[in-house]
Amino acid sequence: MKYFGSFRNEKFPSLKRLTYRISSFSGIDARPDIVPKNLSIGSYGYNIHLGRGKLTDSYGVCIAAGKNGESLPTLQSEGKKILRVHRHFDKTDGDKLLVHSDVGRFYSCSLSEPEESFTYYSAIEDASEDLSFINYYTDGTDYTLIFSPIGFYRFSSAGLEDMGESIGVIGACMHFDRIFGVLPDENAVAFSKLLDPFTFDPASGGGKIYLMGGGGRLLKAVSLGSAVYIFREYSIYKLSALADPQDFSLKEVLTLSYPVRPRTIASDGADIYFVAGEEIYRLNASSVDKPFENVTPLIESAEKAVGRYMMDKYFLSCKMRKFGKETVGLEGTAGLITHNNALFAFGKDELDIVR
Repeated sequence: MKYFGSFRNEKFPSLKRLTYRISSFSGIDARPDIVPKNLSIGSYGYNIHLGRGKLTDSYGVCIAAGKNGESLPTLQSEGKKILRVHRHFDKTDGDKLLVHSDVGRFYSCSLSEPEESFTYYSAIEDASEDLSFINYYTDGTDYTLIFSPIGFYRFSSAGLEDMGESIGVIGACMHFDRIFGVLPDENAVAFSKLLDPFTFDPASGGGKIYLMGGGGRLLKAVSLGSAVYIFREYSIYKLSALADPQDFSLKEVLTLSYPVRPRTIASDGADIYFVAGEEIYRLNASSVDKPFENVTPLIESAEKAVGRYMMDKYFLSCKMRKFGKETVGLEGTAGLITHNNALFAFGKDELDIVR
């Protein structure tokens, strides 16, 4: 049997080269159910700034500097971890950076005048992790009040003072000239005497409010408007608290399926932002929503996440998902323990993702 035939001279269409303006890129949408993806939306990205119709460079990492750009002194911290830094505001003597380490030491340096080294306050050591720092002005002096499970402290330009033994208050806030904080071991909210932040004795004008039911461990108190919001692991309560304790009222406003990450709770005065599970929530006096649902799928873990509100943005440090096996910077370096690898900055119609 013989076969006869010929090759056909077929023309295949050539690929067209397209130029796509970067100004047409409208943002990140990582939700898996948003299909099809068009060229104006990306499902993954970092080290970019999205906002005002532009895609530009984002934040980077640099050496911390003072008010006038001068370098801050080096903190000799071998074998120690920094648990918390706080900006102490002082109209008279200039702002200072207050540092608390995991071995319980407190340090400070000026943010307005060059200094050769940090000042170490050797008289006080407190290794507790649940410390609250609150800026406070009274009698012509700027203070930072520090509330710990084991002690009360007061910082000013004169130094760090021990103000006595704590009643176990954590997650504290200032509200209508009283301190409100939570007592996890007692399942209660404590409040101080009016204009006396370290006195919680009921006989002197302080007191406690006990919470009933479930909701998990008490985490933090946050002042917003005329109310104090009490965060538990799986629920949030609203404490309507004006000057007179007789008028206090408490009600549950939200229950959650996943645990609240206490270090992510931050307020801008109008809203409270926080993370539960790996979702970002926004709470105010009338509503609660998830404002960044298009981006939160990029978060792999918020277990060690930290959130702060500043410069009109909610900053969230957390662990971001990797795309394939790629690594950035020092990720994956042997012996280097890192919990978070990314910084998100959520602003009004703006987003920064830094990794």
